[in-house]
Amino acid sequence: MSRGLIILFFCHFTVDLFTGIWPLYKKLANIDLYEAGIIAMVGGILGNCSQLIFGVFADKGYRKILLLAGILLSSMASFYAIANSNIAYLFLLILTFIGSSMFHPAATGMVGNLTSHRKGFLISLFVAGGGLGLAISQIVYAFVYEHFEKNTLILLILPLVGIVAYFLLPSQAFSSPKEEKGEKQQNMFAAIFQVFKTLKCLYFLMVINAALNIGVIFLIPELMEQLNMGDAMIKGFGHFCFVIGGATFIVITSGLSDRFGYKNIIIASLLVALPIWYLFLNSEIDSLVLKSILFVCLGGALSICNPIGVALGQHLLPKQSSLVSALLMGCAWALGSLGVLLTSFLAKKFNPIFALNILGICMVLNIVIASFLPNIKKSGKTE
Repeated sequence: MSRGLIILFFCHFTVDLFTGIWPLYKKLANIDLYEAGIIAMVGGILGNCSQLIFGVFADKGYRKILLLAGILLSSMASFYAIANSNIAYLFLLILTFIGSSMFHPAATGMVGNLTSHRKGFLISLFVAGGGLGLAISQIVYAFVYEHFEKNTLILLILPLVGIVAYFLLPSQAFSSPKEEKGEKQQNMFAAIFQVFKTLKCLYFLMVINAALNIGVIFLIPELMEQLNMGDAMIKGFGHFCFVIGGATFIVITSGLSDRFGYKNIIIASLLVALPIWYLFLNSEIDSLVLKSILFVCLGGALSICNPIGVALGQHLLPKQSSLVSALLMGCAWALGSLGVLLTSFLAKKFNPIFALNILGICMVLNIVIASFLPNIKKSGKTE
């Protein structure tokens, strides 16, 4: 593994650690579930939509500043504990998501610069770094919150280390796609429209997948409580099981996408996720271990679409890798954030299990959409 990939892995770990805190903090601070859902939705839409703009600037040579600013802004989540109003929470959440949106298209484009081979594998490793940070985010935050008298600013040491590591990145990582001779530059909106036009089927698949992931992650503390899975699962370990499943499955399946094709892996992951989703929510399994294993597998199956979809998009539009990442990772999660409004409303009015049973129906639609994707294998041939 190259030095550049190790550094980007750690920076991604740091950024995503901060983005995973809000679902737990709303529980620790006893914030109304529906109000917390509105904050998550607005913050997610505004923050993630900005990734489109940052994706354009990343492709135009601004990856250095975007990466650095992204690491700094994403750490604003460490200030939740000293905020005292929903407006303050929303402001901090928006800054956190904007930082994440600056970081992801720039960093994903950098990963693509490190090698021209095995991009699916490298992007999967990079995404797994973020997945690991996201996985332990609530465990780390709950520990600091409870054992350091809510002095969560201690967590700022992580972005400081990330900034030091940033200056050790090889210059190769910062190069931007070269414009072909005679090729006209597009304005930002034309570039966004062209990418969307080419990837619209893949984009809507990623939106639904984002809504499924966001819906589960937002309700994990309340879901663990309803399922009587214990205080540790409520305060971060349930979140850890779901997200670490994603990081693990991403690495395991990364090589398979290059061999069997992106489309086949996406469809297979959804076909596995669908029965696990309803089995976990509705089975009467008493064993905490078995229930936790099911949750790990659910997180794994749902997370595979993210890196595989991005790798497919970058294969189809290699000269706009950062903008592709912005559309499929940022803008997709922005639109997918609308789902949290419905799930938080249903969870408050009924309960988390009922809300997620309704949300799970969307997975069937995603299987249908995935059947229309082109199937590209490592050879580059489209079936």
